[in-house]
Amino acid sequence: MKRIAIAILAAALTAGAQPGTEAEQMLKAAKNAEMVDGNLNAAIRQYEAIVAKFSKTNHAAAARALLRMAECQQKLGEAESRKTYERVVREFKDQEESVDLAQARLGAAAPASMTNRLVFRPGYSISDEGTVSVDGRYVSFVDWRTGNLAIRDLRNGSDRRITDFKHNGGPLKVFAEESAISRDSKQVAFNRFDKNSNSGYELWVANLIGEPNPRRMYANPDVDWMEPRDWSPDGKSIVVLIALKDKKTNKLGLVSVADGSLRVLQTGSWRGNTRIFFSPDGKYIAYDLPEKNTERSRDIFVMALNNAKEVPAVQGRGIDLFMGWSPDGRHLLFASERTGSMGLWRLGISNGEVYGEPQPIKGDVGNINSLGVTDSGALYYWQQVLSGSFSNVHVATLDLAAGRLIDTPQAVTDELESNYGQVWSPDGKSLAYISNEPNSAKQRLVVRSADSGRIIREVRLQLRDFWPHKWVGGVLYGEGWVGTIGNTAISVNIETGAAEPILGREQLASGGGPRFSQEGKSVFFRQELAGAKEITLIQQDIATGQRREIFRREWFTGIGISPDSQYIVTAGIDRASNSRTVLLISVATGQAREVLRVPSEIGASDLTLWTNGTRFWHAEWVADGESFLILKRFADETQSDEVWEVPLRGTPRKLDFRLPRTVSTYRLQPHGKKIAWGLASRAVRAATSELWVLENFLPTEAK
Repeated sequence: MKRIAIAILAAALTAGAQPGTEAEQMLKAAKNAEMVDGNLNAAIRQYEAIVAKFSKTNHAAAARALLRMAECQQKLGEAESRKTYERVVREFKDQEESVDLAQARLGAAAPASMTNRLVFRPGYSISDEGTVSVDGRYVSFVDWRTGNLAIRDLRNGSDRRITDFKHNGGPLKVFAEESAISRDSKQVAFNRFDKNSNSGYELWVANLIGEPNPRRMYANPDVDWMEPRDWSPDGKSIVVLIALKDKKTNKLGLVSVADGSLRVLQTGSWRGNTRIFFSPDGKYIAYDLPEKNTERSRDIFVMALNNAKEVPAVQGRGIDLFMGWSPDGRHLLFASERTGSMGLWRLGISNGEVYGEPQPIKGDVGNINSLGVTDSGALYYWQQVLSGSFSNVHVATLDLAAGRLIDTPQAVTDELESNYGQVWSPDGKSLAYISNEPNSAKQRLVVRSADSGRIIREVRLQLRDFWPHKWVGGVLYGEGWVGTIGNTAISVNIETGAAEPILGREQLASGGGPRFSQEGKSVFFRQELAGAKEITLIQQDIATGQRREIFRREWFTGIGISPDSQYIVTAGIDRASNSRTVLLISVATGQAREVLRVPSEIGASDLTLWTNGTRFWHAEWVADGESFLILKRFADETQSDEVWEVPLRGTPRKLDFRLPRTVSTYRLQPHGKKIAWGLASRAVRAATSELWVLENFLPTEAK
């Protein structure tokens, strides 16, 4: 089948309608009823009206309305969805992309017996890097309120804590992250991090039956990070991923449960944090890896454990994510976006070799993270939910001399999508930002004219979680997730979307990522070394990789680089007076001077950068480099942020406008008067995860 070259169905709804047309307006209204109001029945009626009105005069709009109507029908469990897809194929043959997508949906139609149900909605922040027990009774996860590993009993709905790390507020200092339940459901392996230890991550095992009695299984002072992924069926070994503190060496290996020894299966070329599962007979492991360190695209591989030979199993452009093995070991299960949206597929495998063609199981599974497949053939997975989490980029005109906005802020688009990470071109004539729809991992770079607002360019990005900070020439500099390197400083080509890492696997300090000089020659970043009591500020020459330490202090937050790269502004703390401060640092000498301060309005013992209270954040330099703006955030969460201008020479002043607390970042237009910021356009709730189970989706012989 022809590869579908659209981002996601919802984003394509208005592609065939000209701006301002009646068809576009009706599509937007129906889309709003479906995605924002959640009223599927009302949305179906509106889509039906669009088809009735435009089936003869605007095939593009009618076909897209039918596709979305079928999606709504599927969500409601209506059998009519299949007939609607068939209608697209039958009546709108001239709409190639819509026909391809409808055929994909028909090919991935679920059998009548398949069920997909919600199992658990935590209501608080958790780690979804656990597994399900093979009997389907337990699920492991980390409760991020305390950093403790917990087990959910799916039979009675109770939670039980496995670890007992003490947490008295502030940043977590000891916590678990990834975990895996043994095949006999009697033990759970997990990684443990202690900020006050120099040993990095360690592998621990605890009992699920009786007293947990956590015990250390493997520790190595050279290990920076490690995580368990699965237990062998015989319970004798645990497959782990390891990264060493040299920032270069990565390992895939097996830890012996009997004596804690490590058998390395692969060194150096391991790329990416991924799901790994043993085959039911214990002879193989399978996993997915990025095609390249700088790409979102992933392929699936199988490794024979007797000789550690790795062979490709599922390949092709786009994302292929390993979900697990069928209980009989005869199928690999994976999620793939090969038909335009993420669906569930299966592929035959025998003696470590795949055969046949991938077969669709279920379409539109969304952004899911597998916990494994039970002996009964049920797939448990976490699905991230961003209900109500829409954001948008707004632009207004700023009279800096008067210290006020002189017009009403305008959103760059009224589409129901998340737009953020706005940056101006060096000449100030264009504005770029990142755009994606809620619940989608797909990102695109959008560039608009600063004057007309017209879209100049749209580029699909081959990476995830990209947040740009600086536009230099044809390159965006920012931070994002790149293969095995993880979250780091990267450059992105504006024309192609291709990304390249600038830093390696650095132990970057949280809160305030890498920042770049005006000409794009240097990257500045905050580094927090394991066991260190201070944070260091590093400057690295991008061309040569040469580094120098500029500044060192117990606490300081995100940084802002002056246009001439001579100064850095940051926010810090003064324990003696229980205050938050703004510091101006000389890049040449590392000397810092205080230019602004405010009482923290919290207890002195709680004074850190990221606890509540009044504080400063996000400095943005004015184009002439003679002053910068910085936000003052109040302890009272009902108040908007004050905007202060701080000159290099002179007295700071409060400007006559405020920015909402939901502002993410703001940027001043070079050589212009506009200010752009990212803002939640609806009440934002933090991303949460839901636990779902898909049952009765495998052929009888595969269970």
